[in-house]
Amino acid sequence: MSRTGPPVDTALRFHDVDVMIHDRAQLPRVIPDIFDPVTWRSRDILGGTASGRGATWRVADHRHRWVLRHYRRGGWLARLRGDRYCWFGLRRSRPWREWHILAALWERGLPVPRPVAARVRRGPLTYTADLITEYLPAQALSAVLLQDELPAGRWRHAGAVLA
Repeated sequence: MSRTGPPVDTALRFHDVDVMIHDRAQLPRVIPDIFDPVTWRSRDILGGTASGRGATWRVADHRHRWVLRHYRRGGWLARLRGDRYCWFGLRRSRPWREWHILAALWERGLPVPRPVAARVRRGPLTYTADLITEYLPAQALSAVLLQDELPAGRWRHAGAVLA
């Protein structure tokens, strides 16, 4: 784990009710449309989806390999609030915190997706949010272990990453 990632060149952009943060090295200019899966579908570069709390979409063309995720609540609050979060300021919003954590981990050379862009869309007392990261091909550890025994060096590497 001696590799370090290039610094994330963070920029902020304000547009109507949106606050967007982006990495200028990957996305020189950010507009609200990039957080809309319909935009990517119209360009025929919206790839597969994965589900969990909500859908995530893979965006892939000759230049991009990204993942777009719309933040959704889980648990019983999901029934009451859907995708809305209480507004306590930009620095306390989920995408702001996740962006900065991912950027710091990326710059330290850890195997995390590099942040591309994030958006907070403000309402009167709440917000909704989206995050775009680089696509990081991965396989679940359980799937790897079902195929074969993991060599000791890979276990040590996994332990070092977790530490």
